[in-house]
Amino acid sequence: MDKKGPKKFDRKAFNNLPEDQKEKIREGIREFHDRMFDVFQKMPSRMMLIMRNLNQIRSIIKEHNTGVERYREMARVAVSGRFGGGIRGLVAQLGFDIRLAWDAVKMRLMKMGFNLALKLGFIPDLLSQIEE
Repeated sequence: MDKKGPKKFDRKAFNNLPEDQKEKIREGIREFHDRMFDVFQKMPSRMMLIMRNLNQIRSIIKEHNTGVERYREMARVAVSGRFGGGIRGLVAQLGFDIRLAWDAVKMRLMKMGFNLALKLGFIPDLLSQIEE
């Protein structure tokens, strides 16, 4: 670790380690793999299907660089479905969308306020202090 976060650890760095440290890392990876395999084996098949679909959606969004906010879209559908769809679902979804828009406006105003306070010197520039 350094000031910017975790250091890069790649195959070259791994190959430069002593053999006993390499074996400890390999053993840790095997233990992690075994635990994950056990978790996936115990998971209901429907949950596994949902996880696979979510991962596929994530991959498509990343590959096509669409900028879709998948969690927001899933939340919108969940809000609508909670009220059984129809008019009640549409009203609930509209309320949710208004709330999200209002939160976005508040966040943008807060960001503008912090940037102004930073430029005027009312608050310290913490990022520049980290880099020093």
